Amino acid sequence: MYRKRVLVIFLLLFINFTYATTIDYEKFTFYLYENTTSRVILHINFTDITTYNISYFVLDDVRNLRAYDKNGEIKCTLNKESIGTEISCYKRSEKQSNASIILMYYTNTITPKQDYLIFRYAIPVIYPTKKIEVEAYLPEGAVVVNSENFETITPKPTKIGSDEKGRRFKIEWILNEPQLGKTYTFNIYYELRAQPLMSEKSRIFYIISSLIVVSLILLVAIYYFLKKQKEEKVINILIEDEKKVLDAIKELGEGCKQKDVVKYTGFSKAKVSRIVEELKKRNIIEVEKVGKHNKLYLKK
Repeated sequence: MYRKRVLVIFLLLFINFTYATTIDYEKFTFYLYENTTSRVILHINFTDITTYNISYFVLDDVRNLRAYDKNGEIKCTLNKESIGTEISCYKRSEKQSNASIILMYYTNTITPKQDYLIFRYAIPVIYPTKKIEVEAYLPEGAVVVNSENFETITPKPTKIGSDEKGRRFKIEWILNEPQLGKTYTFNIYYELRAQPLMSEKSRIFYIISSLIVVSLILLVAIYYFLKKQKEEKVINILIEDEKKVLDAIKELGEGCKQKDVVKYTGFSKAKVSRIVEELKKRNIIEVEKVGKHNKLYLKK
């Protein structure tokens, strides 16, 4: 396998030496998932392109490729070999000699072990290249393995930090003037110690739902508070006999008959009728005529 890889890289180098294509800058960004899959975002600045298409070779299997330049999405084809994939993108015009493109795809870069996982990615320098940057974001809750028996990050990283939200470890490498024909392999040994934090969408949904629930509780509390205030204000300005009629309606229940209020209060029919009519005018109660009887309701 090693000999075959060396042979393929040699042939690719031989082909590219016949052209003047160079790479001014390339940056790999890896987002590692909990399984063996990684999402790759690759920025490449090509210069001195003399070939018909913009070609790039990676030592892995490329899936779900999307490619873009400054004018939008561009069309690319994949030529998969046993040791990797050639990505060939169409130029905007035959005269185009420079290009800044973004390749986005998925690939398998992670090998699970019994106690930890290994991120490993190899970058062959096929074109003359001025600078290569590599950054890898570990899954949420993952940490680099702590071991005295082997190097857990190779080569030595330029920087170790975290993402903007402080939820993912970020390992960075910078290679200036990488050697043409050499393959650089990057390794990270890490383990999953904690469950991932709630996703951004789930957290936003949770916050919005909580705010809605709290708002509804406040609205209900305010409604009953104002209703109680209104009832107390109304009761304070009622005369004693009117209070007794209202108390009777409350005790007998909504929709009680007016004749039952007469019995409850001990007032005469005429007196209850007069009080009911007065309370109705002041919009304190509602009166529903059902046959020969009046049903009484407290105004909501």
